Amino acid sequence: MDAYKEEIEKHVAYVGSARPLPGFDKIYAPGEIEEANRHKNLIEGIYIPEPTWKTIAETAADLGIGMPKV
Repeated sequence: MDAYKEEIEKHVAYVGSARPLPGFDKIYAPGEIEEANRHKNLIEGIYIPEPTWKTIAETAADLGIGMPKV
């Protein structure tokens, strides 16, 4: 498993070392954007639009479930 992980890390480094086309900042390996978003969301939380949050709160109230204060 260590050899596999090492090979993947080499591949990600190789892909990331490519020069991006004009208008782009970086070359991403598959899953890299998702991992960055996951990390950001764990720290900052996930934005839920007010109408969506209201619908969730109404549904919770209909089911007798309390909502956290945010």
